[in-house]
Amino acid sequence: MENNNRQGCRPVVKWFAEQMEAALKRNDHKSGWLNDDWDELHDRILDETKELYRECGKFSKDEEKIIKEAADVANFAMMIADKFGKQFGQEQESESI
Repeated sequence: MENNNRQGCRPVVKWFAEQMEAALKRNDHKSGWLNDDWDELHDRILDETKELYRECGKFSKDEEKIIKEAADVANFAMMIADKFGKQFGQEQESESI
């Protein structure tokens, strides 16, 4: 899929970002990642990656579950980037999950 509009996000990136946001909103009742250390986030992204792998490997694949698991993996990658971005002076907005 090619994006001819180089000024904005590719449609697939926008769609996936919406999936990530939906996953974050489903977890708004949790405390967030700001107080989690690197090891906790690292363990969680590995767990989520295993869950995604299992969903993709099933004989009868459930596309909705695969998309949710992929968004979970991406969200933990974002959380790690957010923590390190803050550590190195980047200005990101952090919200709880």
